[in-house]
Amino acid sequence: MGDSPGLESARRRCTRWQAGAQFYRDHARRGNDWRGAFRGIAEIWTGSDEAVTKIRAVPADGFRFHPAALDACLQSAFTVLAEPESRTGLLLAGIDGLRLARRPVTGTLWCHVRRAAAAQRADVTVFDDSGAVVADITGIRCAPAPATEAPPRSHDDYAVAWRDATITPGPVPSGDWLLLDSGTDFDEELTRNLTTAGCSVVRLAAGGDSSALTRALGSHPGPAAVVNLSALSCATDRTASAREVQWAATDLCSESLTVARAVASARTRPSLFVLTRGAAPVAGAACTAPWQAARAEFELVMGRENDCRTITLDLDSESADPVADAAAVTAVLLSNGSESRLARRGDHWLAPRLTPTAEMNSAAALHVPRNVSQPSSRDDAARILRTDSGIEGLALTAGPRPAPGPGQVEIAISHAGLNFHDLLVAVYGVGAPDPFGAECAGVVSRLGSDVHDLAVGAEVFAYAWGTMRSHVVVDARLVLPRPENLTPAEAAAIPVVYGTAYHALVERAQLRAGERILIHSATGGLGMAALHIARRLGAVVYATAGTETKRDMLRKLGAAKVSDSRSLQFAEDFGDGVDVILNTLTGAAVEANFSILRPFGRYLDVTVRETGDEQMLSSNLFVDSRSYLHVRLHDYYNLDPQRLGEVLRAVTDLVAREELPPPLHRVFPMEDASEAFGLMLRSGHVGKLVLAMPSTDRGVPSPADAVVGEGDPAVRPDATYLVTGGLSGVGALCAQWLIGRGCRYLVLTGRREIDPASYSTDPRAEMLRRLRAGGAQVHYAATDVGDTDAMAELVTDMQERQGFPRFAGVVHSAAVLVPTGVGDLTTEIIDQTLHPKVAGGWALHAVFAERPLDFFVLFSSAVSVLADTSLSHQLGAYAAGNAFLDALAEHRRGLGLPATVVNWGYWSEVGLAARLSAETGHEVRPPGMKPILPARAGELFDRMLSASGRMIHVPVDWAGYLDAYPADAETPILRELAAHSPGEQSPGNTQPAPEPVAAPAPAVQTVTPPTPPPPPTPVPSMPAPAAADDRVGTLEEYLATQVAHALGWPPEQVDHNRAMNRLGLDSLMAADIRARLQRDQDCKVTVPELLGTSTVRELARRLGSVAAHAGAE
Repeated sequence: MGDSPGLESARRRCTRWQAGAQFYRDHARRGNDWRGAFRGIAEIWTGSDEAVTKIRAVPADGFRFHPAALDACLQSAFTVLAEPESRTGLLLAGIDGLRLARRPVTGTLWCHVRRAAAAQRADVTVFDDSGAVVADITGIRCAPAPATEAPPRSHDDYAVAWRDATITPGPVPSGDWLLLDSGTDFDEELTRNLTTAGCSVVRLAAGGDSSALTRALGSHPGPAAVVNLSALSCATDRTASAREVQWAATDLCSESLTVARAVASARTRPSLFVLTRGAAPVAGAACTAPWQAARAEFELVMGRENDCRTITLDLDSESADPVADAAAVTAVLLSNGSESRLARRGDHWLAPRLTPTAEMNSAAALHVPRNVSQPSSRDDAARILRTDSGIEGLALTAGPRPAPGPGQVEIAISHAGLNFHDLLVAVYGVGAPDPFGAECAGVVSRLGSDVHDLAVGAEVFAYAWGTMRSHVVVDARLVLPRPENLTPAEAAAIPVVYGTAYHALVERAQLRAGERILIHSATGGLGMAALHIARRLGAVVYATAGTETKRDMLRKLGAAKVSDSRSLQFAEDFGDGVDVILNTLTGAAVEANFSILRPFGRYLDVTVRETGDEQMLSSNLFVDSRSYLHVRLHDYYNLDPQRLGEVLRAVTDLVAREELPPPLHRVFPMEDASEAFGLMLRSGHVGKLVLAMPSTDRGVPSPADAVVGEGDPAVRPDATYLVTGGLSGVGALCAQWLIGRGCRYLVLTGRREIDPASYSTDPRAEMLRRLRAGGAQVHYAATDVGDTDAMAELVTDMQERQGFPRFAGVVHSAAVLVPTGVGDLTTEIIDQTLHPKVAGGWALHAVFAERPLDFFVLFSSAVSVLADTSLSHQLGAYAAGNAFLDALAEHRRGLGLPATVVNWGYWSEVGLAARLSAETGHEVRPPGMKPILPARAGELFDRMLSASGRMIHVPVDWAGYLDAYPADAETPILRELAAHSPGEQSPGNTQPAPEPVAAPAPAVQTVTPPTPPPPPTPVPSMPAPAAADDRVGTLEEYLATQVAHALGWPPEQVDHNRAMNRLGLDSLMAADIRARLQRDQDCKVTVPELLGTSTVRELARRLGSVAAHAGAE
C-alpha cells in the first residue's frame, strides 16, 4: 500500500480487523449471498462510522472498472450502513455519483468508507496500491431486502409426529393375494374379508424356505400383493433373554430377506404388506415387541432397494379382537392409500411424519430424576462460550444450567481467565468437547446442601472446569472469598497461573534461596507468576521471551539474565547452568534444557501437547540425580480437590498480604473472545488474558431461592456411569463429556481387549489415557454387551469389589456397520449387525431394570427414521437394529423406566460414517446432509439429557438433499417437509441423483443447483469461473494475508518468496491457517506443509494445481 495521507490516517483510526470471509459469512446469514469473483473484499478494518477495505485484484478484461471490483467497492459501504444486530439483507438502492480518476481501474484496491452523519448514505474513495485515488463513489444508498415467507432451508432437530391417516376405499385389485400365514385366528378373519370383497386368496406357510412363494409368484404372473403375517405368531415377550430377543429379530429379518428376494424375482412385482403388533414407537402408546420393529424397518429398506412398494402395518398390542383387527387391515389393503408405515392405535390408523422442532429450549432445566428436587432459581438457562469453526466461530450460546449438588456452589461469573489449554481446544480440537475456562471470579448465586462457609451474594473466585459461561457449578472447597485488594479480573487471573507456579516451584521443585531457575516464555501469565514467586524465595531468575521488547520487560522485573525463547541461544547464554527449569518448550529445546541443568537439578515440564506429539526422553539426560517432574494442576481438581484448595489458599494469602503482586492482565469482553484467543495464538500478549462476561448474563436470586435442597445435578460426582463403545467414535466423545460434566467414576466397554504389546499405538489406549488424565476413575472391560450375565457380573464387580458407587446413568453407543445390499446379505451379516443394538440394548435393559437410574440413553441413527428413503441404501440390517432401539426406548417408558433414544445424523471426524468415508476414500455423507461437528458434542449431550424421550438431530439442507434425490420428496415420512421446502427442483434441472453405493449413504456427486431467481434490483451478472492462474493468484494473496494476520504484520510485509519455516510461524498459527484455508478456500493442507520449506508462492501454486485437477475430474 502506498503513502496516501488520507488512507494512512484512516488506517490508524480503523483498528478493528475482520477477514473478508467473515464479512461474507455474516451477510450470507442475512440473505446477501455473493459468489465467486463477487466476493472481492479480502480484509476490513473498521472504526467509528468509517472503514478501510482491501479489494482483491481483478484483471481489467477490457472493462474500465471491472464489475466484480466495482461491486466489491460498493459492498464496502455495507461495513458502515448495515446494523450490527439486524438479520435483514441489504440491497443497493442507488448512488449519487461515480468519478473515475484513471482508466482502467486495475490491481489491488483500497477503499476508505465514510458514513454520512445525517443520512443512511456512505461515500467511498478508492485507492490503488500506490496510494493514488482512482475513483470516488458518493451517496451510496441501501434498502432492506424484501421479506420472504420461505421457511428456513436447513434444520437440525426433528420429531416424529403421528398423524391420523385417511383410508379411502379403492377398486379391488386384480390378481391373487398371497398370504404368508401366522397360524393365528387373524389369518382366517383376513382371508374371509378379502374373499368377501371379491379377492382371490392363496395362503402359504411362512418360513425360511421361499420355494413355495417363488412358485406361487411364478404361477400367478400378476399377483395383487403379498401379505406377510408371520410376525404375529412371534412368541417372544418381555420375559425373554437377550439371546432370545436377538434370535427373534434375526429370524424375522432373515425370513423377510427371503421374501424380498422372491418378490424381486417375480415378473411383475406385487405390493408387499408386512404386519407386526406392538412394534411401532408411537409416543404414549404401548410398545411391547421391539424385535418386531426390526422387521418392519428392514422390510422398508428391502423394498426400497428392490423397487417394490412396501407397506408396514402395526397392530395395537392392546387389541385382542381378531375380527376388528382384520376388518381394519382389510380396509387398508383395499384402499387407494400411499402410506408406507401405518400404526393402528385404538380405532385410528396413524402415519408418521418427520417435522422440524424449535431447537430444544435451552432455558429448560436438564432432566432431573424423579427423586430430585428442581432448583427454584429465576432462570435455569446459562450462556456458554462455544465454537464449531475454530477461533472465529467463538460465540456465547444458550445452554443448560445444572443445579449445585451436595458440597457444591453455583457462581454467577463476572470474569474468566484464558489459558493455553483453551487455545488448544479452539484451534486443534485437543480435548474436545472440553469446555473453555478453568478459573473465574463472580458472586455466589446458589448453594447446594452441606455448604456452610459461603453465602449467596458473596464475592468469590474459584478454580472450576468450564468457566467461560454465565454460571458454573463447582466444589465448594475450590471457592475462595475475593481479597479486598483484588479486582474481580485480578482474582480470576490467579488460580491457574499462580496455583501452578506455587505448586511447581514451592511444592514439587522445593526451590531454595540462591538457586538458579530458568523460566521459559516468562512474559506469559504462568511465567510472570513463576518469576514473582522465585524472586520472593530468593532464587536467581534466568528467563526467555520471544522479542527484545519482552526481554527488556523481564530485566525490569528482576531477571538476572534473559535470552530468546524462539531459538536455542539460551543454552549458550545460560551456559553456567541452572538448578531448576520451568519448561514450556518442545522439540530440540528439551535436550538444550538438559544440557544446562546442574546435578540434582529439577526439570518441571508444564507443556500441553496435541495427541501424538509425545517426546521420548533418553535416560542419559537423567544422570547426576537430575529429575523430571510433569506439573498439571488440573489433576488435583479431579483427584484431590481438598489439596488443590489448600494450594489456592496458600498463594492467595501471599497475594492478599501483597507479598506477591496481582497478575498483570488484559481484559476483553466475552463477546470479543475471538480477538483474545487470536492474540494468544500470535503470542502477542503479556501476562494474563481475562474475559469479562456481559453484566446482563449475571444475576443473583434471593437467598430463599438460591438454596438447593438435596437435589443433584444431571451428572453427579458420587455416582458411576456406563458407556458402551466408549473408547471410540461418538461414545468416546460422550465419555469425555461425562468427565467434563463432573463424572468421577466411569465404566467403558468394548468388544476387544487392549493388547499391552500395542498399548503405545492403539488409539483406544490413547483415549483411555486421556480420560484418566481428566481425573475420573475409568475402568475398561472387554465385554460382550449382548451377554446379560457378563454385563450383570461387571456391574456387580464394579460396585462390590472395585468400590465404585451405584450406577446412575447408562449410554449405549456400541454398533457394528457392514453395508450390504439385498443381493449379498446373509443371516450371518444380519445377526452380526443386530447384535450390539438388539442383544446389547435388551441386556442393558434387563440388567438395569431394577436399578434406579437418572438416565438410560440409546444411540440410534436417522437411518431407522428414514428407512424408506435413499439414505438407507444397503443399510437394511443397520436400520433394523436402530429401529429396535427406537422401540426399546418407548417400551421402557411404557414400563415407567427412564429412556431416551437419540437418532443421530452424520458426524464428522468420528463415528461409523466418518470411519467408512476414510476407509472407502470418498465422503459417504449425501448431498444436503450436513456434518455434526465434534466441537458441538458437549452441547448436544447436554441437550439429550433434557430431551423428552426422543431426540432426532439431523442437520440437513432439504433443498440440497431433494435436488439430489427428488424422488424422496414423495416419501410419506418426508411429505410435510418436502411440501414446505423452498428448494423445489427447477423444470430444467434434469441432473440425475447420485447412484447409491455400498456405504451408509449414497456417495457425494456434483449436483447442478437450480438457477436462483433474479434479484429485485439490477446487479452485474456473475462472470465465468476464474482461470487457473487467477485461482493461484487469489490463493497466494489469501495465504499471505493469513500469514500476516497470524504474525500481526501488515500483509505487504510478508515475503512471498521466503520459505514458510523462516517466517516465524509456530504450529498453533499454522493450525489456524490450515482451518481457514479449508473453510474459506476449500483447500486441504497439513500443518507440516505450512511449516515446511515451500514459499507462500510455491504453496499457492501447488494448492491451485490440486484444485484445478479436482475440478477437471
